[in-house]
Amino acid sequence: MPSTTVSSDRTPGSENGPYVCLGRPRIPLIVLPDARFAIEDRLIFEPTRTPEDAPVIGALTDAITLVTGRPASLVASPGTYDHKHVARIAGVPNCVADGPGELAMAHQPEEYCAVEDIVMATKVLALAGITLAE
Repeated sequence: MPSTTVSSDRTPGSENGPYVCLGRPRIPLIVLPDARFAIEDRLIFEPTRTPEDAPVIGALTDAITLVTGRPASLVASPGTYDHKHVARIAGVPNCVADGPGELAMAHQPEEYCAVEDIVMATKVLALAGITLAE
């Protein structure tokens, strides 16, 4: 039986939806009055968050401030990554997603990263690693 992923989120300011996720742009779901279907959760991963007072957070924020000259900001990722798996399977609850580039460009069709950003991220990770090893 063919399947599709249906997202129940709505575009801000829009009364339309739900949407079928077929890439971009989202396409309004066609309503078939006689269709029968069931919705089931196939795979559930509870969200996780590293506490702000975790040593890895302090090491990274200090290193970011030192390398960039600006205070670090803690943000929630707009996407998904492996933190939940590392915490659940490996038992390492305090980890973060950190890397070079603009967050808004991450995993986008025209994603790119400036060499300067890669150099700064490498410095940040090196300094944070030294701090955590002490």
